[in-house]
Amino acid sequence: MLLNLFKGPGAIPSPKQKEVLAPCESIVPDGCKTVEECTSLIIEKCIEKVPGISVALFEAMQEDPKSAEALRRRQQIPSDAKAKIEQLIGPFCKDFMTTHEYKKGNKDHPGYIFCCEMLDYCSFYVQTWFYIVCGVVGLLLLVGIAGGAFFFFYSKRKRMGK
Repeated sequence: MLLNLFKGPGAIPSPKQKEVLAPCESIVPDGCKTVEECTSLIIEKCIEKVPGISVALFEAMQEDPKSAEALRRRQQIPSDAKAKIEQLIGPFCKDFMTTHEYKKGNKDHPGYIFCCEMLDYCSFYVQTWFYIVCGVVGLLLLVGIAGGAFFFFYSKRKRMGK
């Protein structure tokens, strides 16, 4: 069932995807009323049952040509599809952020690319744009301080000369 969520009904999962999600195939959701609720329960139980499954799952995504191409180009996901994908993949992204791969800061790992760059799921202070903005603000601050100091000393020297 879990494989169908990622590949779609009737799609043939890769051997790597089957291997990664095999421990979760036996999970039966209890007490859910809707498909979305059952899906969420299965995903939560899968993450509990297999710690760090997110790393293997995101690495297995690279075997799918469409996913691999999207990851390579770091495609932004359309906003209409983003909510549905976040609902499905969000728990795996949360799990990924607790793994060694995320903490290493490997920005080329498919989990980082998918969760942080494509879904904008990660904290802002670990994303590249945050460091660029901080650098620009710091540079402007330094230029402002240098300009202010130059103006202060230049005007002081001018007043003393008069």
